[in-house]
Amino acid sequence: MITPAVGMIFLKDNKISETYKNIVKHSWMNAGYKVWYHDAITPDTMHLGVKELKFGNKAQGRNKGNPLSPTEQAIWYSHMMMWEIASRKTNPLIVIEHDVMLLKPIEQSVLAQHPILGLSHCGLLSKHPHKGYRISAGGAYMLTPEIAKKMIDGVPELITYNSDGYIHNWIARYGTFRQEYSTQLYLPEVGVTIDHG
Repeated sequence: MITPAVGMIFLKDNKISETYKNIVKHSWMNAGYKVWYHDAITPDTMHLGVKELKFGNKAQGRNKGNPLSPTEQAIWYSHMMMWEIASRKTNPLIVIEHDVMLLKPIEQSVLAQHPILGLSHCGLLSKHPHKGYRISAGGAYMLTPEIAKKMIDGVPELITYNSDGYIHNWIARYGTFRQEYSTQLYLPEVGVTIDHG
């Protein structure tokens, strides 16, 4: 198996996103991964998405009953864009968000075991180490062209949950979580780019 390329979703000309990108990119490059940068789809550019998505109110979670925020909708489009890219490749692709740092190289044997792998955890839970890793399904994941096509075809007609939940379900069904390989950073002095409504 050829080492997968890494596709990073980031917000061009956004100070927060650019800061995280510049912090984490070296962790992937120093481990031998070729990193490609892909401009995130924003609420202003969603009409240029790869496929029109329809959103309803959230069916679960802390904001149940509220509509997905424009930012959450844009994140769906950004990940769909990455699935489209992955579906056209001959080798698997590792998709990462701009704030995900690689902690250790991912062994080829791990990458070859499943068509989709969850590769990241959320550093925000580090204050509760007894709970273990909090999975960050959309933070970093590897997928094959075949599973990318299935994920595109499987997007519901009415979306009522975040893209993380959708990615999580595919990993749980067809792959496994190896979230010890990378972490989604949160630096209070830098902030975040996501508005969860």
